[in-house]
Amino acid sequence: MSCRIDWQGRVQERWRVSVTLSRPARGITVALMDETDRQLGPAVVSPPTPAGPTCFDLRGPCLLPPGTVVRCTVDVADGTTYILEHPVDRRRGFHAFLHADALLPVTPVATLVGLEPADQARLAERFPWLRPPAKVAGSCCDDAEVLQMLRDEFDVDPDDIDETLVEQLRGRA
Repeated sequence: MSCRIDWQGRVQERWRVSVTLSRPARGITVALMDETDRQLGPAVVSPPTPAGPTCFDLRGPCLLPPGTVVRCTVDVADGTTYILEHPVDRRRGFHAFLHADALLPVTPVATLVGLEPADQARLAERFPWLRPPAKVAGSCCDDAEVLQMLRDEFDVDPDDIDETLVEQLRGRA
């Protein structure tokens, strides 16, 4: 048995699909399905159908998600059941992405790995701004100097300062 599904698109508030059969069927079920095999609207069930084309108007969302297919289940007289699917998207995958019809499905597989000290040193040679600040002996100021600077330059009372702020100003936090 041969069966052909033709997607005809949106007609008023429904999606029109034509199913052409090579021989009569005891029944046909047609539904819109998404990528996860979930129905996007109620299925249409047809009684016994003669050979030839039959049109179905399906209810579904106004905009169909990427990967939507029309699933047609045909029961023939000898008890055999045929299941056919027809993609709704004109373009799929990378072709659809290039035409801005759909997003390209990307699954991240990368894991972040820290740089080894040797790699950091090599990068610092090529890009000097990546080098850590050089520590000069005696450049760290003590608590008295920090408190004096806060008092002189910012008029901050030393009794109002907690240890956390002093540690942050010294660069240890």
